[in-house]
Amino acid sequence: MSYFLPNFRIIVCTQKKLPLLESFDFIERCSTEDELLLKLAENTESVRILACSQEIFLNLPKESIPPNLETIYCISDLSNTIDSFEIIEKNAQITKVSNENDLVLNLLFKVILAYYSQSQKYQKDAEQSVANSCILIALETINQIKTNRDAFCPSL
Repeated sequence: MSYFLPNFRIIVCTQKKLPLLESFDFIERCSTEDELLLKLAENTESVRILACSQEIFLNLPKESIPPNLETIYCISDLSNTIDSFEIIEKNAQITKVSNENDLVLNLLFKVILAYYSQSQKYQKDAEQSVANSCILIALETINQIKTNRDAFCPSL
């Protein structure tokens, strides 16, 4: 799947296993700060989304933050010290999530948006079969959300 989305990587650093994300080869999971630093170093130009706890994020060396970072998902409250990383200059959006279910749901929506946007690019380039493949992956992701809606919205 990752060849449909060049230079698009999501890194999730959490000790909890997130099974709904395992079917995507561009989502890399790690459980320690050392693993996270290694994955960031291996993917310097392609990491678009980073998800980790506030503590891990605040301990990251400034130079390890990817230049193309679009979104940071922090599990738990964010403190004002995140501004010290000058993330705003990098145009990264910071999103707070309260738990792993919120994180997974947000990441799946990012996947849908990324594949839909990429399908539009392929359509403009007259590559209809690849565009259709991207749309199919977006639809499968929507179905994953529908199938697991009880986990994401237990009160409904």
